[in-house]
Amino acid sequence: KDHQNKSSLRQSPLMYVSLFVLKDFNIGIIALACYFIFHTSYLFITTLHFQETLHFSALDAGLCFIFFGFGFTTSSLLSIKLVLRFGKRALQAGVILMIITMILQAVMFDKNIGLLSIDSLLIIQGFGMGLVLPSLLNFALRSVPVQFAGAASGVYSTIQQVASAIGIAFGGGAYFYFAGSSKRVTEMIKGYRISMYPDIGFLIFLG
Repeated sequence: KDHQNKSSLRQSPLMYVSLFVLKDFNIGIIALACYFIFHTSYLFITTLHFQETLHFSALDAGLCFIFFGFGFTTSSLLSIKLVLRFGKRALQAGVILMIITMILQAVMFDKNIGLLSIDSLLIIQGFGMGLVLPSLLNFALRSVPVQFAGAASGVYSTIQQVASAIGIAFGGGAYFYFAGSSKRVTEMIKGYRISMYPDIGFLIFLG
């Protein structure tokens, strides 16, 4: 009976270490980690900036990100065709677009910016993200044997969650450290700009 109980516990391993022999898989893990550290950090500090520095209500800040979602959705639909035609260059173009847009946001998102400029930059930012994210996993998993696809997807989901948590902690920590506790607009704008630099660095590495 004990032997039967032990036999019933012989299941598939939680993670196949042999997956990490695959070069594409390893590159994909690093790329995914960079993307989600940037992604969650960017969304967190930008939302804080809108409400704390630009004095948007929570509703107004959320409405601005509708334009971000519009850009993301549009490019997500286009990315399949673009990747089939241009390969990974389509993803790299999306990364370059995000880098340029984030530099513009770091410079322009201050107390004098208008809603039209904010919404326009968020559309472009979302468009760049939509070019990258939907196809990022496909590129990383393309060399994984079919029988290991489920395990590989599980590893990627774990990396995504861990990277997202790191992004929130890292970006939020940098923002609050450099913005200080004085609630002065100039200091908070400085905190936002400085906290954007590491995100741009992660994007460069991702590219």
